[in-house]
Amino acid sequence: MSNFADDDVLLNTGISFPIAFHDARIRGSEVKMDLPAWRAFSASVSYSHMVGTGSLPISGGLLLGDDVSSQLSSTDRFPISQDQRHTARARVTYDVSTRASLSLAGSYGSGLPVEFDGDVQQAIAQYGPRIVERVDLGHRARPAAQLCRSTAGRILDFSRAGQSECCLSSASVARRSPQAAAKSQ
Repeated sequence: MSNFADDDVLLNTGISFPIAFHDARIRGSEVKMDLPAWRAFSASVSYSHMVGTGSLPISGGLLLGDDVSSQLSSTDRFPISQDQRHTARARVTYDVSTRASLSLAGSYGSGLPVEFDGDVQQAIAQYGPRIVERVDLGHRARPAAQLCRSTAGRILDFSRAGQSECCLSSASVARRSPQAAAKSQ
């Protein structure tokens, strides 16, 4: 895919600028199996595997720093920000009656790529220990698992940290910017 669109976060803030990489390759597969209704049970299981790599140079955005010229001429490859290699989900529902059901659902995500130029103490000061313990700084967010149970419409979350919370936190901690990718190559 040529001219792969993305955005670049300004100095780890919520401000972002549109950019484009020279190209990106995204490969993957997904398998899903559904059991819509069997007696009082229904279930589904899904798994996906994805690998996404982008290649420099960059066009667009707001390029800051000493290595701007190398970012504009480099042909290095790096994992794109959505490159979560393994994702699995499962759900089982039991209909107790026509008005009530019990459900059990779980999910697993292997983690997104991250880049943080500071040390662990700086990350803890900026984001807090609860967020930093879920991220392998300079590599990937740690895998996240979630197990939820619901009864009659109420959802009880038994996970240590919900998948969506971990992904949002990991992305906000250290979104892998093209500049960071170019520096790490």
